[in-house]
Amino acid sequence: MYHAERVIKRGNEPSYIQSPYKYFAPDNIYDLNDASDLDIMERAIAGARAKKAIECFKARANSQIHDFIYFPSSEPNLFVFCPSAILRGEFPVPYFYRWRWAVDGKFPGHVITLSDPTFLLDPRLGAGWLVGERENDATRNFANVIKTFCKTLKIPFKNIVF
Repeated sequence: MYHAERVIKRGNEPSYIQSPYKYFAPDNIYDLNDASDLDIMERAIAGARAKKAIECFKARANSQIHDFIYFPSSEPNLFVFCPSAILRGEFPVPYFYRWRWAVDGKFPGHVITLSDPTFLLDPRLGAGWLVGERENDATRNFANVIKTFCKTLKIPFKNIVF
């Protein structure tokens, strides 16, 4: 599923801290601008919920790629874990913040954790905050992903926590 690896340098020796989860990029890339792809994505969300299976998703909006992981629940709430700054060279991209909290069941509801697509624009970027590009707003694109999840899972917008 997801494998977080952090390189920590102690003196001249690199040390690695690893988690037990691996991220395998999904085969499907859903086009957020294509209604038929959104229908297929909705079915995949509903299937993951029914199976109670953690599911990796990859979606495209124009040239921008969004990677996110969905942790299903039976509660009518959605918790969205947004990205923060990253130490390039120490963390892999895509990187998913706070995913361990979702695995540990710390939140009473569905959880989506996303990697910032802005990090894919330049390997020197240490922060992106879902800015994206001038002509391709990552925040707006991911808002459409959240709307798709809320529609599929029948979660009212008032039950979303960022």
